[in-house]
Amino acid sequence: MNHIEAGSTRIHDKETTHKRLVSTRRLVSHAYTAGDLIGLKDSDNPRDPVNDIHHFLKKFLNAHSGFNQTAFRTIFSPFVWVQNPPCEMLEKVEKVLNPAFNNPKFLRARSQFGLDKGFES
Repeated sequence: MNHIEAGSTRIHDKETTHKRLVSTRRLVSHAYTAGDLIGLKDSDNPRDPVNDIHHFLKKFLNAHSGFNQTAFRTIFSPFVWVQNPPCEMLEKVEKVLNPAFNNPKFLRARSQFGLDKGFES
């Protein structure tokens, strides 16, 4: 639960297990039952952003269904990275490419595949 910042807003259904999280992390709680939301358009539904995340996560996990569960964090990290700020795609690309281009280390193919033994450079 420490990954959820204290004071954050929690939009959820009225599931009783959410109460502990809300009180422990001192969250702002917006709870709705399914009955509260009947007949609302998606654009008016306060839980629509949460439903969207669940939808995208389900699609992401279905696309990667053969992963080993011990590697869940590794598989889940790209999803979290895409969903979190910055929202501008070019900013995300910059965050990936800048460290790669600014890394002065080289990996020689001969060293990588053990072909450098017996050769002088």
